[in-house]
Amino acid sequence: MATYDDAERSHGSIRFTLGQETTKEEIDYTISNLKTIIKRLREISPLGSTK
Repeated sequence: MATYDDAERSHGSIRFTLGQETTKEEIDYTISNLKTIIKRLREISPLGSTK
């Protein structure tokens, strides 16, 4: 829970870390798939799909 102090906010967060070796292609891939990724995470989350 490094991003937030409370578990609910922490579990509802996605953290991205970029390094020197992160490529533009990797960033573009992540961005283009983010909507699908978030949908899937909400489906499996015990907190549901709160916005």
